[in-house]
Amino acid sequence: MEIKKIIEKWPFTEKISAITMNGYQQLLSKINPGTRDWFNNTACKFWNTIGVGSAPFSIIAVIISVMIIFCILSLSESFRAVFFDGVFVEFSGMIFDLIVFGIFLAIYTNRQEKKAYIQTQEDLIDDYLKWNTDEGKRRIAGALRRIQKRGKHDHYLGGINLSDFSFKSEGIRNLSGSSFQNNCFSINPNRPESFNTILKNVSFSYTCCSDVVFSKGFINPTRFEDCDFVECNLINSSFQDATIKYDIKNIKKEKSDWYEDLTGEGTSDQTYFPPFWNANLEGVSFKSALLKM
Repeated sequence: MEIKKIIEKWPFTEKISAITMNGYQQLLSKINPGTRDWFNNTACKFWNTIGVGSAPFSIIAVIISVMIIFCILSLSESFRAVFFDGVFVEFSGMIFDLIVFGIFLAIYTNRQEKKAYIQTQEDLIDDYLKWNTDEGKRRIAGALRRIQKRGKHDHYLGGINLSDFSFKSEGIRNLSGSSFQNNCFSINPNRPESFNTILKNVSFSYTCCSDVVFSKGFINPTRFEDCDFVECNLINSSFQDATIKYDIKNIKKEKSDWYEDLTGEGTSDQTYFPPFWNANLEGVSFKSALLKM
């Protein structure tokens, strides 16, 4: 009843008696032509500004009329109570949906982006696996660092051809769970070593190599030449069927250099460390591995 009284007191109640196009046309017919043209031009300019193009005057009138009716109804306390309570409920539900589904969507999107980024870096590594050059080594090291910044430390490096390289010096200190075993079963009869992982003078010293598969199985076993694992964590790693070769010329009988310090007393610094000096070999498998000197 209160809403009805308010509408009855509104000056244009008779002119907008029904929310129909006929009612709007009747309302427009009562407006001064000059005022109607000005309103129409202004509305069309606004419509063009927001990128919709010229709109019929009747559509503009509908929108304006709905706004007017909403303002009329808003004068009622009962309408405001019911309407805004409903708006609050809907708004709260929308916020809840945004928070809950937004969080899940953000997590999913982040995981997908991380997965795609890591895959891109792994593809880059794969491109340079056999390119044993300074540029190739730098690119592989850079890709490994970027992957590890994303929290992934287990890398597949099967079939890599790498020489004169130090993981520690390149800022790569964790290779846990990685694999150097080439899982490709194809064999090139002209170059049987082309599918083997070949590591020459590669230093794994002071890195974590737990659960690393350096070599496993008689197919495409890994070849090591003068590689060192000083203070390396090799827990549960595998060197099965690997060929481990060391040049005897590089093995020094004297491990320390003696000299006099400032007090005149003799002292020494250790200058040579055996390849597996102080490495953690708990659970390491050297089954069928071949050691050559």
